[in-house]
Amino acid sequence: MKGILGGTGTSSKPQGSAISGPALNGLGAAIKRQVQPCYDLGALGGTDAMRIITVLRLRFNQDGSVNGTPEMIEQTGLTSDNRSYARQMAEISRRAVLRCAPLHLPAELYKGGWDEIDIGFIPAQMH
Repeated sequence: MKGILGGTGTSSKPQGSAISGPALNGLGAAIKRQVQPCYDLGALGGTDAMRIITVLRLRFNQDGSVNGTPEMIEQTGLTSDNRSYARQMAEISRRAVLRCAPLHLPAELYKGGWDEIDIGFIPAQMH
């Protein structure tokens, strides 16, 4: 899946309620498809900021609306040349999720699936 790294369910749910790898990859693809139109790099497009991959922890309500503020949990691809863009890249990813919500995701995969999920945003593949 391009643009968004595979999601990883991260909640403290019982082991038996976790969804399978293929279903999780499908969720990541569905989230990307819905968030991509709201992902706008603006003036950062074509800069070294494009190397920064931002991983957000997303929490959703059952209706697909965002529950709370998406939390930045990791960034990779940081260098001395692009480190100054890190905060902006995290905010671009957060804003994209908030602007495009509510997301339309399979209700049967909510518990132990997309109720809480970590998603990595790869700028070069988001447009």
